[in-house]
Amino acid sequence: MDRQPEVKLVDINLVKPNPWNCNVMSSEEFQSLLTGMSKIGEANLPPILCRKDEDGTYEIIDGEHRYKAAKILGWKRIPIVVAKVSKEEVKVQSLILNYSKGRIDPLKLFDLLYKEWEGGEGRLTTRQIAEKYGRVFDQSWVVKILSLRRLSPKVREFLELQREVNGGKIPLSLKHLIAVAKVEDEELQLKLTKAAIETKISAEGLEKAIASRRFIKTIKESSRERKRGESIGESYIKCTKCGKTYLVNWKRHKVYELRNMPGFTKLVEIPFLSCTDGGNVG
Repeated sequence: MDRQPEVKLVDINLVKPNPWNCNVMSSEEFQSLLTGMSKIGEANLPPILCRKDEDGTYEIIDGEHRYKAAKILGWKRIPIVVAKVSKEEVKVQSLILNYSKGRIDPLKLFDLLYKEWEGGEGRLTTRQIAEKYGRVFDQSWVVKILSLRRLSPKVREFLELQREVNGGKIPLSLKHLIAVAKVEDEELQLKLTKAAIETKISAEGLEKAIASRRFIKTIKESSRERKRGESIGESYIKCTKCGKTYLVNWKRHKVYELRNMPGFTKLVEIPFLSCTDGGNVG
Protein backbone atom coordinates (compact mmCIF):
# COMPACT_ATOMS: atom_id res chain seq x y z
CA MET A 1 0.00 0.00 0.00
CA ASP A 2 1.36 3.43 -1.03
CA ARG A 3 2.29 5.75 1.81
CA GLN A 4 0.43 9.06 1.81
CA PRO A 5 2.74 12.12 1.56
CA GLU A 6 3.16 14.02 4.81
CA VAL A 7 1.40 17.38 4.95
CA LYS A 8 3.08 19.93 7.21
CA LEU A 9 2.24 23.49 8.22
CA VAL A 10 5.26 25.74 7.77
CA ASP A 11 6.11 29.40 8.22
CA ILE A 12 5.00 31.15 5.01
CA ASN A 13 8.25 33.15 4.99
CA LEU A 14 10.15 29.90 4.43
CA VAL A 15 8.25 29.26 1.17
CA LYS A 16 9.39 30.84 -2.11
CA PRO A 17 8.27 30.74 -5.77
CA ASN A 18 10.49 29.12 -8.37
CA PRO A 19 11.79 31.38 -11.19
CA TRP A 20 10.48 29.16 -14.03
CA ASN A 21 6.73 29.22 -13.48
CA CYS A 22 4.87 29.79 -16.76
CA ASN A 23 1.42 29.58 -15.19
CA VAL A 24 -0.95 32.50 -15.70
CA MET A 25 -4.16 33.49 -13.91
CA SER A 26 -6.44 36.41 -14.66
CA SER A 27 -7.22 38.99 -11.99
CA GLU A 28 -10.80 37.67 -11.85
CA GLU A 29 -9.61 34.10 -11.29
CA PHE A 30 -7.16 35.24 -8.64
CA GLN A 31 -9.85 37.21 -6.84
CA SER A 32 -12.05 34.12 -6.84
CA LEU A 33 -9.16 32.13 -5.37
CA LEU A 34 -8.70 34.75 -2.65
CA THR A 35 -12.39 34.63 -1.76
CA GLY A 36 -12.42 30.84 -1.60
CA MET A 37 -9.28 30.65 0.54
CA SER A 38 -10.56 33.25 2.98
CA LYS A 39 -13.56 31.01 3.63
CA ILE A 40 -11.78 27.66 4.10
CA GLY A 41 -8.80 28.85 6.16
CA GLU A 42 -5.16 27.73 6.10
CA ALA A 43 -5.78 24.31 7.68
CA ASN A 44 -8.10 23.24 4.84
CA LEU A 45 -6.04 24.61 1.95
CA PRO A 46 -4.89 21.92 -0.52
CA PRO A 47 -1.16 21.59 0.23
CA ILE A 48 1.39 23.33 -1.94
CA LEU A 49 3.93 21.01 -3.55
CA CYS A 50 7.50 22.06 -2.69
CA ARG A 51 11.13 21.05 -2.73
CA LYS A 52 13.31 21.66 0.31
CA ASP A 53 16.34 23.77 -0.56
CA GLU A 54 19.77 23.56 1.02
CA ASP A 55 19.19 26.76 3.01
CA GLY A 56 16.11 25.28 4.68
CA THR A 57 13.55 27.14 2.55
CA TYR A 58 10.87 25.47 0.43
CA GLU A 59 10.76 26.11 -3.32
CA ILE A 60 7.31 25.83 -4.88
CA ILE A 61 6.75 23.22 -7.58
CA ASP A 62 2.99 23.69 -7.85
CA GLY A 63 0.74 26.17 -6.04
CA GLU A 64 2.31 29.61 -6.49
CA HIS A 65 -1.02 31.43 -6.76
CA ARG A 66 -2.23 29.81 -3.53
CA TYR A 67 0.99 31.00 -1.89
CA LYS A 68 0.52 34.57 -3.19
CA ALA A 69 -3.11 34.61 -2.05
CA ALA A 70 -2.08 33.38 1.41
CA LYS A 71 0.45 36.24 1.65
CA ILE A 72 -2.26 38.77 0.78
CA LEU A 73 -4.61 37.22 3.35
CA GLY A 74 -1.92 37.61 5.96
CA TRP A 75 -1.57 33.94 6.79
CA LYS A 76 1.46 33.06 8.89
CA ARG A 77 1.60 29.38 7.93
CA ILE A 78 0.58 27.30 4.92
CA PRO A 79 0.30 23.53 4.36
CA ILE A 80 2.91 21.98 2.07
CA VAL A 81 4.02 18.57 0.81
CA VAL A 82 7.74 18.13 0.27
CA ALA A 83 8.95 16.21 -2.79
CA LYS A 84 12.49 14.86 -2.97
CA VAL A 85 13.51 16.26 -6.35
CA SER A 86 16.42 18.29 -7.76
CA LYS A 87 16.25 21.91 -8.95
CA GLU A 88 16.15 20.76 -12.56
CA GLU A 89 13.29 18.39 -11.76
CA VAL A 90 11.42 21.31 -10.16
CA LYS A 91 11.66 23.14 -13.49
CA VAL A 92 10.32 20.13 -15.39
CA GLN A 93 7.57 19.24 -12.92
CA SER A 94 6.40 22.86 -12.65
CA LEU A 95 6.00 23.13 -16.41
CA ILE A 96 4.31 19.72 -16.74
CA LEU A 97 1.80 20.43 -13.95
CA ASN A 98 0.94 23.91 -15.21
CA TYR A 99 0.83 22.88 -18.88
CA SER A 100 -1.74 20.21 -18.01
CA LYS A 101 -3.98 22.97 -16.60
CA GLY A 102 -3.90 24.82 -19.93
CA ARG A 103 -2.78 28.11 -18.38
CA ILE A 104 0.61 28.74 -19.90
CA ASP A 105 1.89 32.21 -20.75
CA PRO A 106 3.42 31.85 -24.26
CA LEU A 107 6.18 34.43 -23.70
CA LYS A 108 7.19 32.94 -20.36
CA LEU A 109 7.26 29.48 -21.95
CA PHE A 110 9.51 30.79 -24.73
CA ASP A 111 11.83 32.45 -22.21
CA LEU A 112 12.11 29.17 -20.28
CA LEU A 113 13.04 27.09 -23.34
CA TYR A 114 15.32 29.78 -24.79
CA LYS A 115 17.42 29.65 -21.62
CA GLU A 116 17.78 25.89 -22.15
CA TRP A 117 18.54 26.02 -25.89
CA GLU A 118 22.08 25.99 -27.28
CA GLY A 119 21.11 28.71 -29.77
CA GLY A 120 20.01 30.91 -26.89
CA GLU A 121 21.44 30.94 -23.39
CA GLY A 122 21.74 27.19 -22.70
CA ARG A 123 23.45 24.06 -23.98
CA LEU A 124 20.62 21.75 -25.05
CA THR A 125 19.57 20.92 -28.60
CA THR A 126 15.88 21.03 -29.49
CA ARG A 127 15.83 17.22 -29.31
CA GLN A 128 17.31 17.24 -25.82
CA ILE A 129 14.79 19.86 -24.68
CA ALA A 130 11.97 17.69 -26.05
CA GLU A 131 13.36 14.70 -24.18
CA LYS A 132 13.61 16.70 -20.97
CA TYR A 133 10.01 17.93 -21.19
CA GLY A 134 8.77 14.87 -23.08
CA ARG A 135 5.44 14.71 -21.29
CA VAL A 136 4.56 18.19 -22.52
CA PHE A 137 5.61 18.52 -26.18
CA ASP A 138 7.76 16.92 -28.87
CA GLN A 139 10.74 18.32 -30.80
CA SER A 140 8.61 19.90 -33.53
CA TRP A 141 6.78 21.95 -30.91
CA VAL A 142 10.04 22.98 -29.26
CA VAL A 143 11.18 24.38 -32.63
CA LYS A 144 7.89 26.24 -33.06
CA ILE A 145 8.04 27.73 -29.56
CA LEU A 146 11.63 28.87 -30.11
CA SER A 147 10.52 30.63 -33.31
CA LEU A 148 9.08 33.34 -31.03
CA ARG A 149 12.63 34.72 -30.87
CA ARG A 150 11.78 36.33 -34.21
CA LEU A 151 9.06 38.49 -32.67
CA SER A 152 10.15 42.11 -32.84
CA PRO A 153 10.92 44.07 -29.65
CA LYS A 154 7.89 46.26 -30.42
CA VAL A 155 5.61 43.21 -30.47
CA ARG A 156 7.06 41.97 -27.18
CA GLU A 157 6.62 45.41 -25.61
CA PHE A 158 3.04 45.64 -26.88
CA LEU A 159 2.19 42.16 -25.53
CA GLU A 160 3.68 42.98 -22.13
CA LEU A 161 1.43 46.05 -22.02
CA GLN A 162 -1.56 43.90 -23.03
CA ARG A 163 -0.75 41.53 -20.17
CA GLU A 164 -0.93 44.44 -17.72
CA VAL A 165 -4.27 45.75 -18.99
CA ASN A 166 -5.82 42.27 -19.30
CA GLY A 167 -5.39 41.18 -15.71
CA GLY A 168 -2.13 39.30 -16.20
CA LYS A 169 -3.05 37.45 -19.39
CA ILE A 170 -1.79 37.92 -22.94
CA PRO A 171 -4.91 37.96 -25.17
CA LEU A 172 -3.26 35.79 -27.84
CA SER A 173 -2.39 32.10 -27.72
CA LEU A 174 0.93 30.43 -28.40
CA LYS A 175 -0.33 29.44 -31.85
CA HIS A 176 -1.22 33.07 -32.65
CA LEU A 177 2.30 34.21 -31.81
CA ILE A 178 3.94 31.39 -33.76
CA ALA A 179 1.96 32.53 -36.83
CA VAL A 180 2.98 36.19 -36.36
CA ALA A 181 6.64 35.20 -35.90
CA LYS A 182 6.66 33.76 -39.43
CA VAL A 183 6.32 37.28 -40.86
CA GLU A 184 9.70 38.95 -41.49
CA ASP A 185 8.53 42.57 -41.62
CA GLU A 186 8.68 43.84 -38.00
CA GLU A 187 6.20 46.67 -38.52
CA LEU A 188 3.80 44.24 -40.13
CA GLN A 189 4.22 41.87 -37.18
CA LEU A 190 2.95 44.61 -34.87
CA LYS A 191 0.02 45.43 -37.14
CA LEU A 192 -0.95 41.75 -37.33
CA THR A 193 -0.71 41.39 -33.57
CA LYS A 194 -2.96 44.38 -32.95
CA ALA A 195 -5.41 43.29 -35.65
CA ALA A 196 -5.59 39.74 -34.26
CA ILE A 197 -6.46 41.09 -30.80
CA GLU A 198 -9.01 43.57 -32.15
CA THR A 199 -10.78 41.04 -34.37
CA LYS A 200 -10.47 38.04 -32.00
CA ILE A 201 -9.54 35.95 -35.04
CA SER A 202 -8.78 32.31 -34.23
CA ALA A 203 -5.20 31.04 -34.37
CA GLU A 204 -6.15 28.74 -37.24
CA GLY A 205 -7.76 31.62 -39.12
CA LEU A 206 -4.68 33.78 -38.63
CA GLU A 207 -2.36 30.99 -39.79
CA LYS A 208 -4.39 30.42 -42.96
CA ALA A 209 -4.64 34.14 -43.73
CA ILE A 210 -0.89 34.68 -43.34
CA ALA A 211 -0.07 31.52 -45.30
CA SER A 212 -2.24 32.67 -48.20
CA ARG A 213 -0.72 36.18 -47.89
CA ARG A 214 -4.22 37.69 -48.13
CA PHE A 215 -4.04 39.16 -44.66
CA ILE A 216 -0.62 40.72 -45.29
CA LYS A 217 -1.45 41.88 -48.78
CA THR A 218 -4.61 43.60 -47.61
CA ILE A 219 -2.86 45.47 -44.81
CA LYS A 220 -0.06 46.66 -47.12
CA GLU A 221 -2.31 47.64 -50.02
CA SER A 222 -4.79 49.46 -47.82
CA SER A 223 -2.21 51.42 -45.80
CA ARG A 224 -2.25 54.44 -48.13
CA GLU A 225 -6.02 54.38 -48.43
CA ARG A 226 -6.24 53.90 -44.66
CA LYS A 227 -4.19 57.05 -43.99
CA ARG A 228 -6.53 59.00 -46.24
CA GLY A 229 -9.53 57.33 -44.63
CA GLU A 230 -8.35 58.01 -41.09
CA SER A 231 -8.36 61.73 -41.81
CA ILE A 232 -12.06 61.59 -42.73
CA GLY A 233 -12.95 58.56 -40.60
CA GLU A 234 -13.78 56.05 -43.33
CA SER A 235 -12.89 54.82 -46.83
CA TYR A 236 -13.72 52.11 -49.35
CA ILE A 237 -11.53 49.00 -49.63
CA LYS A 238 -11.74 46.13 -52.08
CA CYS A 239 -11.57 42.58 -50.66
CA THR A 240 -8.60 40.49 -51.82
CA LYS A 241 -10.73 37.39 -52.42
CA CYS A 242 -14.24 38.25 -53.55
CA GLY A 243 -13.45 41.58 -55.23
CA LYS A 244 -16.37 43.33 -53.52
CA THR A 245 -15.95 46.84 -52.19
CA TYR A 246 -16.58 47.46 -48.51
CA LEU A 247 -16.90 50.59 -46.38
CA VAL A 248 -14.26 50.63 -43.62
CA ASN A 249 -14.63 52.90 -40.60
CA TRP A 250 -11.03 53.12 -39.35
CA LYS A 251 -11.80 55.03 -36.17
CA ARG A 252 -14.40 52.52 -34.96
CA HIS A 253 -12.65 49.48 -36.48
CA LYS A 254 -15.80 48.40 -38.29
CA VAL A 255 -16.42 47.00 -41.77
CA TYR A 256 -19.72 47.26 -43.64
CA GLU A 257 -20.93 45.32 -46.65
CA LEU A 258 -22.82 47.39 -49.19
CA ARG A 259 -26.03 45.56 -50.12
CA ASN A 260 -28.25 46.94 -52.88
CA MET A 261 -31.87 47.05 -51.76
CA PRO A 262 -34.90 48.34 -53.71
CA GLY A 263 -34.38 52.09 -53.83
CA PHE A 264 -31.40 52.29 -51.44
CA THR A 265 -28.06 50.75 -50.40
CA LYS A 266 -27.99 48.98 -47.02
CA LEU A 267 -24.87 48.88 -44.83
CA VAL A 268 -24.47 45.55 -43.02
CA GLU A 269 -21.68 45.28 -40.41
CA ILE A 270 -19.37 42.26 -40.77
CA PRO A 271 -16.32 41.11 -38.72
CA PHE A 272 -13.31 43.44 -39.07
CA LEU A 273 -10.65 42.09 -41.49
CA SER A 274 -13.02 39.56 -43.02
CA CYS A 275 -15.70 39.31 -45.67
CA THR A 276 -18.68 37.06 -46.34
CA ASP A 277 -16.58 34.92 -48.72
CA GLY A 278 -13.67 34.38 -46.32
CA GLY A 279 -11.41 37.08 -47.73
CA ASN A 280 -9.86 39.97 -45.85
CA VAL A 281 -10.92 43.59 -45.62
CA GLY A 282 -8.99 46.34 -43.82
